[in-house]
Amino acid sequence: MTTTTDVYYDPWDPACRTDLFGTYHRLLSEAPVYQGPNGIWAVSSYDGVQFIFQHPELFSNRPNQDETIGFPPKLDLEADGAAELLGRLMDVAMKLPLDFDELLTARVIVGADAPIHTRQRKIVNRGFTPRRVAGLQTRIDEIVAECLAGIENRTEFDLLHELAIPVPVGVIADLLSVERSRHADVRRWTDVLTTLPTNENRADPESVFALLAMLQDFSEYFVPLVESRHTNPQDDLISDLVRAVEDDWMTVTETVLFLLVMMSAGNETTTNLVCSTVIQLLNNPNQLELLLAQPELLPQAIEEAVRHQSPFQFLFREAVTDVEVCGVTIPKDAMIAILVGAANRDPAHFPDPDAFDITRTTPHLGFGKGVHFCLGAPLARLEARQALGALLPHLKRFRLAEPPEFSDSLLIHGYRDVRLIAD
Repeated sequence: MTTTTDVYYDPWDPACRTDLFGTYHRLLSEAPVYQGPNGIWAVSSYDGVQFIFQHPELFSNRPNQDETIGFPPKLDLEADGAAELLGRLMDVAMKLPLDFDELLTARVIVGADAPIHTRQRKIVNRGFTPRRVAGLQTRIDEIVAECLAGIENRTEFDLLHELAIPVPVGVIADLLSVERSRHADVRRWTDVLTTLPTNENRADPESVFALLAMLQDFSEYFVPLVESRHTNPQDDLISDLVRAVEDDWMTVTETVLFLLVMMSAGNETTTNLVCSTVIQLLNNPNQLELLLAQPELLPQAIEEAVRHQSPFQFLFREAVTDVEVCGVTIPKDAMIAILVGAANRDPAHFPDPDAFDITRTTPHLGFGKGVHFCLGAPLARLEARQALGALLPHLKRFRLAEPPEFSDSLLIHGYRDVRLIAD
């Protein structure tokens, strides 16, 4: 298998959003392991993506943090005015209630390798237990009921802002012990992180300062909360993390960064999963009819939405050594884009892959696999199941007001607006 093809793909080029799935199919058929003009390798096949997920000893997770999270922040120190920018940066750094030197080197859980990742995952698993996730169902149902109150009399419904955003924001805020008066900050913090420029544009000084300003606000709220749980532990996630900090040396900075990543990823995944499922059901009325007749298929419908419209379209890895993937040798230190969105439409594993079919049972890769499997997947599934289960009886009388527009993010498969109108 060679990488020779005239197809063009760059994960950070907005032009590639046009006919994205068509590009994926060309990559799958012509170059499932492809090196773009910017040097980034793209792996699109299901087998190739699964191989990378299953071999963390061959593929470092480091660039997943650097490219998609923005920690440590990038800054062009060779640019004009770099001295002034560094001065401003240090002014901001002095105000952070975190160890700034550690912040510049800390590895968050989505960008760490063993043994750091192993230690962090062990710690957070103690707090993010099946019992705690299951215990959130009552609160999820309360939020969903508030969001859908009176929908039977509505002729219009803003799916994104009236259901898909409020549910995960409320749940994550409660999970992180944020008081109700500050719930709006949870979405604001998330929006700052997910709307930052990507790739080389992240070196823009104003983007760096926006990131640090958000981190200052976030850490000023959470550092005292984390510290208070040392002396006054409660039955909550942060208390479990604090106890784990004492056992396994997860620092306050690591804890705050984990909370930030969990908040952002948890919000975006569920929001986009709820929207994608509804959009695909309304665009495929035969599938909606099937689901209404067999509501027990709802979990499969949610999994199909994850496959069909993968919330995260790609992730990053770095080759630890020269390594062969699907017959192509990727050189040591090469950056690799794992095209999850393409792998989930690989016809070798999914017959008629562009069709939305809620009866599929083939496992997808939308939540990853192996040691980096998405920690929040059980919660995202629960939130989506409860929200969509309550919305489903009302869905048949609605249609999309207009084709939804995608958000600006190339990494996150999300939407600007999803409005429903009744016929």
